[in-house]
Amino acid sequence: MGMRASRSVVILCPRHSGYATVDKPNKVLPVLDPVQAEAQGPCDGCAEFPLFPAFARFYTRQTDDSTVSTYCPLTQPRNCFHWDLCHHHDVCSGSKKPKIEQESQSPLSFQSDGITPRKAHLKRDETVDEIYEKALVHQHVVVGSPPSSGKTSLLQLLKLKLRGLANDPTPARINMTSDRSVEELMDDLRDYGITKKVKDLEKVKNTWILIDDAQNAFDEKFNPFWEFLVKHVASVDELKEELIVVIASTYDLNTPKSPVNFADLHHIEPNATEAEARELFNICAEDINCRHMSRFCETLIDISRLASEDKSSLSPPDPPLYHLGVIMAGLRVLKDNKKDQRLRVLSEDDMLQEIRCSNMMNHLNRCFPERLNDLVKRSVESISARRLRDAAKDGFPKEAAFQHLFCEAMSKLLPIQHSVIPELNTFAKNSDLDVVTGELDFYINGSLKWVLELLRNGNKIGEHLQRFDPAQGKYRQVDFNDYLVVDCRSARQGVVHGAGAADRCTLFFADDFKTCVCQMRMKEEIEITLSN
Repeated sequence: MGMRASRSVVILCPRHSGYATVDKPNKVLPVLDPVQAEAQGPCDGCAEFPLFPAFARFYTRQTDDSTVSTYCPLTQPRNCFHWDLCHHHDVCSGSKKPKIEQESQSPLSFQSDGITPRKAHLKRDETVDEIYEKALVHQHVVVGSPPSSGKTSLLQLLKLKLRGLANDPTPARINMTSDRSVEELMDDLRDYGITKKVKDLEKVKNTWILIDDAQNAFDEKFNPFWEFLVKHVASVDELKEELIVVIASTYDLNTPKSPVNFADLHHIEPNATEAEARELFNICAEDINCRHMSRFCETLIDISRLASEDKSSLSPPDPPLYHLGVIMAGLRVLKDNKKDQRLRVLSEDDMLQEIRCSNMMNHLNRCFPERLNDLVKRSVESISARRLRDAAKDGFPKEAAFQHLFCEAMSKLLPIQHSVIPELNTFAKNSDLDVVTGELDFYINGSLKWVLELLRNGNKIGEHLQRFDPAQGKYRQVDFNDYLVVDCRSARQGVVHGAGAADRCTLFFADDFKTCVCQMRMKEEIEITLSN
């Protein structure tokens, strides 16, 4: 294959378990990432082509007649690549020029989870670089933020970055689901030579484990997996630079019985800057084109802004961050509405008629809770009875299971500017002027400033209540408007003293978890029906 000083092309051909270059047939490269392969269509490999100071990635296919077809998501380097192939290179044998398959650039992706690499998407280069650099330093990093904020996309982009590095790291992305077993997860690691045997671990080289949706595996049964991947791996000195673990999760693993505490690991903030939020809007809205687009953009970006968690007035606040999931959700609604020819501006009579016909009634329950009491009751309503039953195989669900489900439910019920912050660190001085620290189970920020402590079967409830004492409590310095201690119990057996206290909510769950008796503060008991 001919070569020029200013441009070069590397064509990859199939070789058993991987791909080899035409000029170096004995060097086998790893197969394409499955996510890439699915997104890009059937292909044999990829090529890197220098365009100015950077390298552009191309995907190649070798046909039965030894011709080569290529395509690339970026129009400009793709055209240069085609021109260079057609005018300066002989491929494989003879002087036959490659047959170029002309593919138009794919439209943008509106999927709700992750990205399609060859479709238009936000690059997030700075955040991906930060994850990469911090992971090299700390070995374990946590990418933590609310649901639908771009964590899955960042793992995909990090994997693409790793695929393009000269030192050829091996990225392994593992999706976590609660129905998997520890043995299955260990089998996934074993595919990359990672076992509990130190002699096997010492052979691992340049491997990155990317864990997505880690919160799905925070149940106690997964403790051996986390103990191995975090604690044991960190103890093997030979792995410090050879085995890197990146964990994406909506909240940290931090329970009394868990062998590791994610709060001790280095964290990366994955939410977007305002510039990135606007770039994403412009990328995705390019082919929508509707009236008042700029006004819609400003409104959507405004409601996607996350409330600041910094309550200190001694230093200037950090620039606000933005929830990309909100922007994508708004654009999907706009795109769907553009397709609906029946849409029109409703008059007052039209709106009243819609309400009378119940077409809008199904959406009224999406009104946000205005009080902490309402948030707790509606959260219980939305919790799945089946998931509680699954978590209660050895009796009553653990406290961590209730915390997981409550965090998930409250996040769905609150507007995005009011984030649910689990395990908020608190500081206060005792009578000896020593600093006493604590961790609030849930803090809901923004203008709400609600605090929620959650416990199981009354365990240490006196201690939980004392933490809010205005004179000595370790939470007294927290800026909150309302607080509640929620006690999750099994079916009522006898009298529970103090169940109707002003700062306490007691939940008595039926044996099948389909219903729950709620004693909210000093109000009358009510029965709540849980979700299926």
